[in-house]
Amino acid sequence: MSDVQYQSIIEILNFELHRKDMVILGTILKSQSGPKDYVDFETIRKQLAIDEGGKKGEDSLIYRSLSWLEKAGFVKVDRSKHKHGYNSDVGLIHKVFRKKMKEAIKETKSEIKDLDSVIEVLNNMDSEDIASDMISIAAGKHKIERPLFAEGWEDVLQLIDDKIYDHLKRGDFVRFS
Repeated sequence: MSDVQYQSIIEILNFELHRKDMVILGTILKSQSGPKDYVDFETIRKQLAIDEGGKKGEDSLIYRSLSWLEKAGFVKVDRSKHKHGYNSDVGLIHKVFRKKMKEAIKETKSEIKDLDSVIEVLNNMDSEDIASDMISIAAGKHKIERPLFAEGWEDVLQLIDDKIYDHLKRGDFVRFS
């Protein structure tokens, strides 16, 4: 896969590789001596300091990133000991990418469906009718209905009289629900 394709997939899946969370994921992977090994927070901090040229970063930001990585599925956390252990491997990362790809496909299909309905509406419109209606509205010959508000019982009754009863003809039916 070319770098351009790789970059476009990363953008579609909404992953930012230079984001602090991804840097910490890389730090966990570097710190592990094997795929089944768990690393503690101190080891992550030390590796992060090496990766970032001596800057360890704030503990709260690292914990926040670890929490996000766990929630996203990139990291497993071993809470059986006093010091938590953090682990990641290709399998976990693969699951996250597969899940994100399915979500992106579903979202894109939904957007396509919405666009198809917009296209159908636009195709069924007659541009001459729309143009003449717009001219009528602009010239004041055709009114646009706007919501009306009434406050108090007498104003409500007056609004009903003005908008409904005044426009009735003999034989018209009025139904309220």
